[in-house]
Amino acid sequence: MPRLIALVREVEPEVAITWDTRAAITFRLPGISRAWAQWRTKDTHGLDCRFLGKKGQFNLSRIEEFGFHPEIASKAGSDLMRLVFQREEHVRAARLKEILAEHLRGFREVLADKAPWISLTAHLG
Repeated sequence: MPRLIALVREVEPEVAITWDTRAAITFRLPGISRAWAQWRTKDTHGLDCRFLGKKGQFNLSRIEEFGFHPEIASKAGSDLMRLVFQREEHVRAARLKEILAEHLRGFREVLADKAPWISLTAHLG
């Protein structure tokens, strides 16, 4: 997890990381009230990383190399990219950094355009 947090900080040095529950950490960007990501840290199946983003920005073929069984869920004007990391080789840091930087641009773009959004927790179910 420390390696992934460092990678996110390389993508966005100003990201605010909140660890206010025992089971998850939340990633927020300055000036944006909605969370960009939530990582579930206590799940038995691995580090479950969920990123709220622009609808249609990615398809599964773009993220299939990361984690264990990556997913994209679409709902109410947004997509939730879910990556579960079980082992070090699931990370592929250089490529993941590129994907997260692109994902973050889409997240900001949609918020700037005031497109319809739902909360990250609505996707978490």
